[in-house]
Amino acid sequence: MYGTSGNYYYDEHDAKRDEYLKRQANVMGNKVMLLFKLTIFSIVMVLASIVVMLFIAVYTVMYGGSEQIVMYAAWGVAILAFIINLIYGGVVISMKEFDGKYLTSGILYILGQSLSLAKNILGEYESLSLYASLASLASSIVLLIALFFFVNAIKDDVASFNSYLSGSWEGFKKANITMVVITVIGVALAIILPGLGGFVLFIGALIAIIISIWQIVLLYKTGKSMLAFKEGF
Repeated sequence: MYGTSGNYYYDEHDAKRDEYLKRQANVMGNKVMLLFKLTIFSIVMVLASIVVMLFIAVYTVMYGGSEQIVMYAAWGVAILAFIINLIYGGVVISMKEFDGKYLTSGILYILGQSLSLAKNILGEYESLSLYASLASLASSIVLLIALFFFVNAIKDDVASFNSYLSGSWEGFKKANITMVVITVIGVALAIILPGLGGFVLFIGALIAIIISIWQIVLLYKTGKSMLAFKEGF
């Protein structure tokens, strides 16, 4: 607060705010870094599983054996990935004390991943292929909404520690909206002009890959920035 002479005096309100920011930086910094590590672990697990399943498939073809082994391996990976996604959603939910949008985001994230798992289960039965497609579409929409809730929350929270990162999260959200628009246009064009529609969808897929990498980088930078802010006290 300011005195009559214009000098600034550090009062109890400032002390409480600094204490809150220090705690927020510590708690959220560690949780955001955990989200980053879970994301990296998921990517490594997917890449490793592809290599393992290819090895099993080649071995099965060359030396005989049941093709069900490949299916069992695929389901094992799917279930493990689902467990990791549950943990991820739980971490997001645990951040709700700083913004209620994290609670909504975490719940929607878990719902979206559950729909994705349901899609895999339904896809095993040809008679349920329509339901599998609907579950896949619903999963994509729910996960996108969950992401928007998360971004809207974290860009506001990180603004207290790093305004540049806050702006980066806003840019990340706009990039996602652009990707969705391009994908919708691609699907519409594919019905009329398959070749052009396929090209547009390819561009959308490239943007999606770039956005995924961008999200990983933002999680890492955000977590590090918050922890560095805490150390600055």
